[in-house]
Amino acid sequence: MVSDLGLDKEKDFGEARLQVKFFDRNKFNFSYLPMKWDADQNLTRTIQFNGQTYSAGTRVQSQLDMKLFKAGYEFDFITGQYGFLGANLDVMVADTHIELKAPTLAIDEKHNATLPVPMIGVSGRLNFVKWMGLTAKVSGLPAGGYGYVLDAEGSLDINPIKYVGSSGGYRFLQAKATYQDNKADYKLDGPFVALKIRF
Repeated sequence: MVSDLGLDKEKDFGEARLQVKFFDRNKFNFSYLPMKWDADQNLTRTIQFNGQTYSAGTRVQSQLDMKLFKAGYEFDFITGQYGFLGANLDVMVADTHIELKAPTLAIDEKHNATLPVPMIGVSGRLNFVKWMGLTAKVSGLPAGGYGYVLDAEGSLDINPIKYVGSSGGYRFLQAKATYQDNKADYKLDGPFVALKIRF
């Protein structure tokens, strides 16, 4: 999609997250990450999409919309003043819409797909002092020869006051899949900053 269609390889996105803590050690986590790419480029080679052939030299207007929803349950089996260590059960849902237009060929093909992916993982935090600590999260799904999904991040969290905090870190999200003649390789990674509000 980057080399053939001209979609941006580097782009910034915003994500919203919600965490609800109950019964001391239990947490419900939810996140929503919307992403969108648009491109307009002449093809340098012939490609096929949704059963249609787009010849080399054809002008193709493409759009990719992807929304990632992630919800899950976390249980912290170790808690204390120095942090916590917990286990996660999550479901990530990828809702994808792809459209390729070739005006000169009178082709306008669309493809929609929604894929739920169950994931297991661990998360933890180590507090240096009461208002500063390191947090790490990793979850994924190995699928043998069919591929895998991995979502991992690490951050430095600063909470100078009770109801407001901030964090900065690095996230790595990759999904690889192989089925018959179809292959997918998607990677989202880079630094992030976040503002946290508690109540």
